[in-house]
Amino acid sequence: MTHPRDEHPRPVRITLLTIGIAGAAVRLWFIFGLHFMEEDSLITLRYSQNLWRSGALVYNTGERVMGFTSPLWTLLMSLLKPPGWGAEQIQTFQPGWITLRSYEVPKNRFYASSDRAMFATPAQREWFESNYTEQVRFGEGELGLVVMRKRSAPTPCTQDSRS
Repeated sequence: MTHPRDEHPRPVRITLLTIGIAGAAVRLWFIFGLHFMEEDSLITLRYSQNLWRSGALVYNTGERVMGFTSPLWTLLMSLLKPPGWGAEQIQTFQPGWITLRSYEVPKNRFYASSDRAMFATPAQREWFESNYTEQVRFGEGELGLVVMRKRSAPTPCTQDSRS
């Protein structure tokens, strides 16, 4: 007579447990270990905002062209958006794996002299201007890329000492 908990032999249970732990470790590495920017996340955010506002999966409100790259992600972001919230509230209050804040670029992979590069809303850019010295902006819309260097960071010397 077998017990209900013994429906899988021990090696099969160990294999399933090992695969589950390895999958969780890889997923955590993707969430917390990879730091890069994806334009696709901004596109998805725009589609989810328009889905919330107009009920249509369109990039620009009023267009009759439907398109998106990740239907499940778009639906998830549109369901988690309370009325009246903009991109900055979504970034601040949604869990870290949903927000655009998780798509940051380490300084050596984007600009050697920058401390951080990320997508930022106009409200966030104002905060950056008071806390960072230099900024390079790409795009001035609702979300734009900002590359910045902290005020406390020393300016790197670029002159050749041999001259």
